[in-house]
Amino acid sequence: MRVIYNPKMNKEEVRTYKVKCDCGAELEVGQEDIKIGTYGMGYVMCPCCQNEYYDEEWADMLILDKYNLEYPTHYEDFSDDIDVENEKINAMVKYCIEKLEKDKEEFVSFRMCRNTAIFVFRFEDDNEYNVYVCKNYQETFIPIK
Repeated sequence: MRVIYNPKMNKEEVRTYKVKCDCGAELEVGQEDIKIGTYGMGYVMCPCCQNEYYDEEWADMLILDKYNLEYPTHYEDFSDDIDVENEKINAMVKYCIEKLEKDKEEFVSFRMCRNTAIFVFRFEDDNEYNVYVCKNYQETFIPIK
């Protein structure tokens, strides 16, 4: 017999979890089955559907910082998302530039939509805007210390 949960144990002692994957499979997961993935969150690979299953309880398994951050492991990949049409990209770039024109204190403006991230930087010394259109980008978050 194996104890799955005992209210007298602290969280560090709990070694197995029962989870239900989106495919309907019910899994008993041991601590050794949990991997660290996107944003430092814990996940298991479902043996039935091969999808990554993320559980809220594993959300903060690894607090990312500049020393433990690994590409591409800890990044969310937007390359499979819906492609953004050129007209929409042009409108997003225009929006970013207009925002920088209005707010002289800011030096960067950005927009993100589906698989596309747009960054516009103002460089006063060069009297120009640098525009970056990033399709199929990856992102992650790191707390500021």
